[in-house]
Amino acid sequence: MKVRQFCCGCSLRTGAIIVGVVETLGGLIEVILYIVAAAEAEPDPREKENILDALDTIRVSNIILAGVTIILTILSALIILGVKLSRPSLFVPWMIYTCFAIFATVVSRVISIDAYFDAEDVALAVIYIVGTLVNIALHTYFLVVVYSLYREFKGEYLLDM
Repeated sequence: MKVRQFCCGCSLRTGAIIVGVVETLGGLIEVILYIVAAAEAEPDPREKENILDALDTIRVSNIILAGVTIILTILSALIILGVKLSRPSLFVPWMIYTCFAIFATVVSRVISIDAYFDAEDVALAVIYIVGTLVNIALHTYFLVVVYSLYREFKGEYLLDM
């Protein structure tokens, strides 16, 4: 799938820079949130066994996602550099890693959502479900935009959409 312009009518170049900035800044915020969530999942020894197990799972899941996000944040800066230097090869590490990050996010979040249900925290599980859907949709669209610009830089005409 390819697009000809960014969602707000901007060029793909501008859109890719926006993606790079949003991914870099958003990644920094996400890392902080994952670390806070992992720290908040400290078990209270007085809790029931299923809640203790769920909190351990949530903590590990958030630590893994923080690590994945740190790498993605660093690679996001390559998008900006690639646009500025007109070097589409700089997009490739981010595009490949984003595919991995989407997969890792889905797996990790499904495990976390299950753990929240096990911990009887339905509200947080629902928030995680909505957040996961938004996260996946946004990252997928960003991937399509950067890939479309990559194809444009390579001189391949965009026939779709």
